[in-house]
Amino acid sequence: MENQICVVVNILKDNKSKLNRLFFIGFIKYISMLMIIRVHIYNFNERVYARRACEFLFVSSGFLVGYNYINKNVPDTFEYSFKYYYKHLKDCYPLYLINFIYGVFSNRKYIKFSLTTIELIIINIFMLQIWSRHRNLLS
Repeated sequence: MENQICVVVNILKDNKSKLNRLFFIGFIKYISMLMIIRVHIYNFNERVYARRACEFLFVSSGFLVGYNYINKNVPDTFEYSFKYYYKHLKDCYPLYLINFIYGVFSNRKYIKFSLTTIELIIINIFMLQIWSRHRNLLS
């Protein structure tokens, strides 16, 4: 048992091995994102795989964020939190908007424009789906 613990400790000390593991975790995160995007764009009946991909994405992202911030002193102020979220939203929103526009144009023959549809479009553009009174239409 002690031999196994020593081997694990030696592996953890090896920086190259650590970088390879981090790369592999990032690769799992990337594959998970591709699976999720594929299911959302093409609406496959692979919901079970998409759920597992979401789990992998959240766990790997959480681990990588925790690993990157483990030795950093991060202030717990509202201003810092707002700047952090703004920075990350600014990075991902253009891709979100492009996917939204693609989804609207690829499904335009199924969209019947009404006040509810326009409201749903506005809610989706501003990423406020959780506060929508039409949550059952968004899923």
